[in-house]
Amino acid sequence: MGHHRFGLLERPRIRSSGVKAGDEASVIKSLLSSWAVPADSFQLGKTRVFLRTAAASQLELRRDQFLNLAALKIQAAYRSRHARRSFKQLRKSVLIVQSIVRLRVCALL
Repeated sequence: MGHHRFGLLERPRIRSSGVKAGDEASVIKSLLSSWAVPADSFQLGKTRVFLRTAAASQLELRRDQFLNLAALKIQAAYRSRHARRSFKQLRKSVLIVQSIVRLRVCALL
């Protein structure tokens, strides 16, 4: 994976915070505290964040939930579009059949 494994969890918040170079540590600390990760469960290095096993699994669980929700939204959008297309095709077919039946009924009169 990449070094931005959990970045998708708070990407809008990170972008809107206007992080300056060298101020990343405070943003990381605030993000981890907002996710209820105890301060003794992580340590900040110069370029990396070191997590204890419990904190890492907590973040993995949060990430999995986020990705599952995103997948559900994509599936719902696909199903909705597919159902709409099927309905439109069915309606078009019904109109064609109705017009043929009406034409034949009128021809019999």
